[in-house]
Amino acid sequence: MKMRLLSFMVLMMVSVGLLGCSQRTFEGNNIKERDVLYASMIIFNNDTYYLSSELISKDNLGDQIGQVEKQVIPSPKNNGEANECPVGTKIFQIKGVDVRESVAVYFQNEYRKASTMVH
Repeated sequence: MKMRLLSFMVLMMVSVGLLGCSQRTFEGNNIKERDVLYASMIIFNNDTYYLSSELISKDNLGDQIGQVEKQVIPSPKNNGEANECPVGTKIFQIKGVDVRESVAVYFQNEYRKASTMVH
């Protein structure tokens, strides 16, 4: 009886462990849970910038100040790294905006604003 109870408990722990390590997909699409947990980020000048959907017009672009050097999944940690933007993605200054606050990123054929968490 003790052996049967012990076997059942081990089986339950293994089952829970395997379920906890699985990658869930959200209903109706192929997005995995691990993909949702990380925002689109770029590390530039030792600051983390979060890419937004806000568009920047060409008239508001300043000089190109950098580019993505390495794509790192799921989360970049070093200068020049990004998790969603591919290698070669260009980074621009936004006219009248401090670079430590926001930059423009040429991503998916549009200039998008990327901002730090500066308060």
